[in-house]
Amino acid sequence: MRSLWLKLTLSFVSLIVLVAILMGLLINSAVRGRFKAYLLTSYQAQAELIAPVLAEYYSINGGWEGVGSFINEFLIPRPVRRRIGLGLMMLRFRVIVADEQGIIIADSAGEMVGQKLSSAELSMGAPIIVDDKIVGVVLVAWARQITLGGIEEAFLASVRRSLLFVILGGCLLALALGALMAYQITRPLRELRRAAADIAQGKLESRVKIQGRDEVAELARSFNEMARALQDQEEKRRQMLADIAHELRTPLSVMRGHLEALLDGLYPLDSAHLAPIYNETLLLQRLVEDLRVLSLAEAGKLPLEKAWFDVSELVKEIVELVGAGAHDKGLTLQSYIESPLTIYADRQRIGQVIHNILTNAINFTPSGGTVTIRARKTDSAVEISISDTGPGIPPEDLPHIFDRFWRKEPSRSRSTGGSGLGLSIAKELVEAHGGTIEVQSAMGKGTTFTVKIPAS
Repeated sequence: MRSLWLKLTLSFVSLIVLVAILMGLLINSAVRGRFKAYLLTSYQAQAELIAPVLAEYYSINGGWEGVGSFINEFLIPRPVRRRIGLGLMMLRFRVIVADEQGIIIADSAGEMVGQKLSSAELSMGAPIIVDDKIVGVVLVAWARQITLGGIEEAFLASVRRSLLFVILGGCLLALALGALMAYQITRPLRELRRAAADIAQGKLESRVKIQGRDEVAELARSFNEMARALQDQEEKRRQMLADIAHELRTPLSVMRGHLEALLDGLYPLDSAHLAPIYNETLLLQRLVEDLRVLSLAEAGKLPLEKAWFDVSELVKEIVELVGAGAHDKGLTLQSYIESPLTIYADRQRIGQVIHNILTNAINFTPSGGTVTIRARKTDSAVEISISDTGPGIPPEDLPHIFDRFWRKEPSRSRSTGGSGLGLSIAKELVEAHGGTIEVQSAMGKGTTFTVKIPAS
C-alpha cells in the first residue's frame, strides 16, 4: 500500500512539475509579448510627438537635407536637457525617418540608411505631414528593431522572479494537498488490506470502518458484507456439524446399546430385538439422504425432472395418503382444491414439499384440531396453502423455521419431529422451481404455510 501512495504522490509531482513548466513558459512568453506591445505603443506615441518637429524641420529646410545630424544633435538624449528653438525634446529611443517612398533617409543608429521599409513597418510609425501632404514617416524603434534596455530587462527579470516564486509556492501547496489526498485515498485501502489479512487468519469478525459515499466507501461496504456473510456461513457450518453430530449420536447410541446387549447375551437374537437396530438404520439412511438432497439443492445442482402435470391431482393423492393418520389422531382434514392446476415442474419434488408440510401440520396439531389444505390458481402461479389449528410458532422462532436441524422443541425430541431438515429441503426445492414459500403463525391459533409455484 505504501507503493500505491508513493505512485500517487509521484504522479502528482510529475503532473505538478509539467504544469508548472508549461505555465512558466506560457506566462513568461505572454508577459514578454505584452510588454513589447506596450513598448511599441509607447514608441508610436513618441513618434507622433516627433512627427510635428520633423514636419517643421522639413518646412524650414525645404527638404530632408541634414535631418540625420538634426536627429543626433537635438532628438537623442543628453545628460542635461537642452532647449532648442524647435522645442524641448528628451528621447531615449532610436529614431528612424523614411521619405514618402519608404526609403530610410536617417537612422539615429546609423545602420539602415538607404533601406526600404515595408508597408507593415511604415504603418507602425507616424506620418510627417507638411501642407496636407505626407512627406515622410518617423518611427521610434518599431517592432522589428525593438531591443529591451537595462531597465526593461530588469523589470522583466523582476516579473520572472515573482512568477517563479508564485509557481514554486503553488507547486509546494499542490504537492502537499496531493500527498494528503493520496494518503486519504490509500488509508481505507490499508484498512481493507488489514481486514483481509485478519479474515485470511480466521478472524472473521474483522470489519472496515466506512467513511463517505465514494467508490472506496462502497468497496469497504461490500467487503464488510462479504466478511459478514463468511462469518454467518462459518457459524452455520459449525452449527451444522454440531447438529449432524447430535443427530448421529442418538441412533448410533441406540444401535450400540442393542448390539452390545445381543453380544453379551442379554437379549436373544430375534426380530423383536433386531427391529430397533433396523429402525435406527433407516433413520440414519434418511438423514444421510436428506443431507445429500439439501447440499445439492443449496449448490443449485439438484437434478429436476420437469414435466407438465396437474398439481391438483397430486394434492388429492397426498391428502388421501395422510388422511388415515389424521383420522386416527382425531383430526379433521379439509381440502379445497381447484382443478385443473397445470404446472411445469418436478412432480416428485413438489409432492415431497407438500407431503412434508402437511405431515408437520398433522403432527403438531392436537387431537380435535383441523388441518386445511387449499390449492388455487393466481395470476401467474399456483398457490398451495396448508393451515392447522395447532399451538402456533413463537415470533422469535419464525425467522429460524427453515434453518437446518431446527425444531420447535428445545429438547430436540423426535416424538413429533423428524431429522429437522424437512422444511429446509422444502424451501430449497420450491426456490429451485423459481417459487416462494412463506409461513404465518399466531400463538394459540395455528400456522399457515403458503407455497407458490410459477404456472409456467
